[in-house]
Amino acid sequence: FLRKNFRPDWRLLSRIEQDVGRLRRQAIYGKQDWGPVYLAGLFAPLGDVDSEKLGEQFNLSRTERNVLAQTKSARGLIQKLRKKRPASEVYELLESLPAEIICFIRTQTSDKIISQSIDDFFKRSRHARTELTGDDLQRLGVSSGKRMWEILRALLLKRIDRKISSREEEIQTVKSMMLQSLLKKE
Repeated sequence: FLRKNFRPDWRLLSRIEQDVGRLRRQAIYGKQDWGPVYLAGLFAPLGDVDSEKLGEQFNLSRTERNVLAQTKSARGLIQKLRKKRPASEVYELLESLPAEIICFIRTQTSDKIISQSIDDFFKRSRHARTELTGDDLQRLGVSSGKRMWEILRALLLKRIDRKISSREEEIQTVKSMMLQSLLKKE
């Protein structure tokens, strides 16, 4: 199986090595585990079935196999990230992915828009949080459930886009959203 199906893309691996060397010097990537990024590059030329077989042969952990499975989605994301987008849209594209896949995507392109979007995600968006909690929203009159989640999500995305930056602005935004919701019902 290995001799017949496994043909590493040495140019890809060389590019990953150069990019990882450069990215390691940036504070936002300093503690990143780069092993899975190299692994993703090594397996990138294979199809899904071959990647899975090889993963089993190498006795890779479930996490490592998950990274390999998501490597294929990287190409589609690269296309989506080529267009300049608000930080909240980039967040929505990347938030569910393991950091290793995002770093793999970062090493796959020299496109300035993509590089900047991913760097900004790691610097600002990845760990963004709202100041208000569900308890705060309940005190403001929002009932638990889907609506509360939607409001918290909207606050988070506005915070990521720097449209709000304080607890007071979050409260004003919630009140405005509740008022708009009431007006729609009438």
